[in-house]
Amino acid sequence: MYPDSRDSNTVSFQPESHMDFELEMGIWLSKPVPQGQRVNIANARDHIFGLTLLNDWSARDIQGFEMPPLGPFHSKGSATSISPWIVPVEALELASCGRKTKQEPAPPPHLTWQEEASATFDIDLTVTLLRDGKSYTICESNLNELHWTPFQQITHLSAGGEGLSPGDVFGTGTISSARTNSDGEKTGLGCLFERKLPHTKMKSLPSDLTETFLKDGDEIIMEGWCKNKTTGKVILGFGQCSGRVLPALRN
Repeated sequence: MYPDSRDSNTVSFQPESHMDFELEMGIWLSKPVPQGQRVNIANARDHIFGLTLLNDWSARDIQGFEMPPLGPFHSKGSATSISPWIVPVEALELASCGRKTKQEPAPPPHLTWQEEASATFDIDLTVTLLRDGKSYTICESNLNELHWTPFQQITHLSAGGEGLSPGDVFGTGTISSARTNSDGEKTGLGCLFERKLPHTKMKSLPSDLTETFLKDGDEIIMEGWCKNKTTGKVILGFGQCSGRVLPALRN
């Protein structure tokens, strides 16, 4: 049961009506960072054990209620799903590659990665919606289209000096890009919130999808596949990160 923000003068508790997915990757840490120390970006890879797919489910109706002025709180705490196993960073070496997006303005010195050809990983990502017995491809993206790489993110995460522990995991944030299909439709959007705008709709998707967000019974399936940087062939996958929206429990 969740607070409803559709009437700004009334706060009530009822099932969330704007449930959304967020395509992310989970970065799992192996080497600790003691409190008061920071990671040098040149050594960032040494602190990462491996990666998983990660769905940071989001309650957008609650988010709209919380954002002004508090920022997201309960809206980001509804659920998190990950793929079934962690792919070690060593297994991803053959898929290392440069970013597809240019960082403008240039990052500050402590976030500047010197070996641009190995800045991130070539991981094709897809999000599929199963609704009423039909399958729809909602998103097609790649980790190398994310503005900030995992190495930059862990470096910045440690910059506050709070310390990090083995087994900690952080999400990359929504992996969205400007990718389009042959019809000029944006296919690289990693959540429904971004697809709600008129210029981001896709004719292949159910017409009510961006109006109702996810409905009870909808299932979201995320998949990721790595390509060999030399041959371009798929070398490994992450398994499915899947979850189905169930009816809200009522007291």
